[in-house]
Amino acid sequence: MGALAPGFLRWALPAVGVLVVAGVAAALTELGWSADWWQTGYGRVVLAKAAGLVAALALAAHARRTWVPAAARHRTDEAVSLRRAVAETLVLAVLLGLAAGLATTAPAG
Repeated sequence: MGALAPGFLRWALPAVGVLVVAGVAAALTELGWSADWWQTGYGRVVLAKAAGLVAALALAAHARRTWVPAAARHRTDEAVSLRRAVAETLVLAVLLGLAAGLATTAPAG
């Protein structure tokens, strides 16, 4: 693995944590604690984004446990690496689309 990978991997999870906390705070500011989140387009987009985030984190955790060690030892097939990269990129593209949707969807109120 490249020289930057260990440093990136060390900071990736804390960076995601900061983004999640900021996103939750923003959603709560817009909708509040007691809002019926399914009743607004904004709330539904937030919930879809949360589900996508769980999927992205699950893929990342699985890759961290299985693919990263194998790739570091040069014991993984190119096709496997490509499939993992495509799957993660698709999930992240959906999350980016949902983030854009949040920027253009009016919150309840």
